[in-house]
Amino acid sequence: MKLLFLGAGAIGTYVGGSLAAAGHRVSFTEQPHTAEVIAADGLRLTRSGRTEAVRDVQIYTAAADALAADDHDAVVVALKSFDTEAAVRGLIETGLPLPPVLSLQNGVANEPLIGDLLGPEQVVTGTVTTAVSKPGVGQVIEEKLRGIGIALNHPLG
Repeated sequence: MKLLFLGAGAIGTYVGGSLAAAGHRVSFTEQPHTAEVIAADGLRLTRSGRTEAVRDVQIYTAAADALAADDHDAVVVALKSFDTEAAVRGLIETGLPLPPVLSLQNGVANEPLIGDLLGPEQVVTGTVTTAVSKPGVGQVIEEKLRGIGIALNHPLG
């Protein structure tokens, strides 16, 4: 799969980095400083007590650039809730066709907000129950493996 992650914080780095390590094509959008660090150093995932470097990811500072660079099977929103509306509006403003959008955010208001902006048929609901910590930019530690859930009410589910 080809996935675009909005956000390379703890959840974005963990899920996106894990998918990239498994051979999927993963891109991220991030703030310039964070993007610079990830572009230079890649990602570092510690899972099951083992640390793995993941370098085969693309990093962008604008969603428009990421969407124009490749077709994606899904956009994954892995941002703080207060950044959701601006990020989704940024996707819309590109004028490019959008794939389904999977929200892996904390909170209960994100999916309805994304659905109001894009249409509910565009939104896939998900949750990450695995506990992860983020010691630095592009670095995550899997603290307790619990899993990831994706709703069954969408073709990607």
